[in-house]
Amino acid sequence: MKKKLLNLGLAGALVSTFSLTPYAATTASAANNSEEEIIVPVEDDNVVETQGKATITIKAAKELIEKNKTKIDNAIEKAIYAIPGLSDENKKKWAGTITAVGIAKYLGEVTGAADTAEDAVTDYLTDTLGVPSVVATPVVKTVFFIVL
Repeated sequence: MKKKLLNLGLAGALVSTFSLTPYAATTASAANNSEEEIIVPVEDDNVVETQGKATITIKAAKELIEKNKTKIDNAIEKAIYAIPGLSDENKKKWAGTITAVGIAKYLGEVTGAADTAEDAVTDYLTDTLGVPSVVATPVVKTVFFIVL
């Protein structure tokens, strides 16, 4: 199988930086950041699976969040407690509700359903958990600051 190196934007940066083996050998032209199909080799040489760049990025983010869950959980708690104007009761509530494990699990379930990993996590926090955007935004920024 011939392998080509590509510029995949954020997805490529995650793939190449962290050497995620299943996604390392992509063979498609990805000159811009639009959603495109990427050919990802699977174990059977006769089968080709296509995935969009957002899907590859979300999967890579999920793996990185799982690997750094303690660091991310600590950063989430610090970010929540630093939000001004939020009551101590709500800070405690959201710090106990939002976890790296929950975020990673959700990313594993929604692969391909969002434009970016940040959008997917924001949707999870606001739509699924009911977290207000004033809490969700700094949490998402904190998580992806650590992951990237």
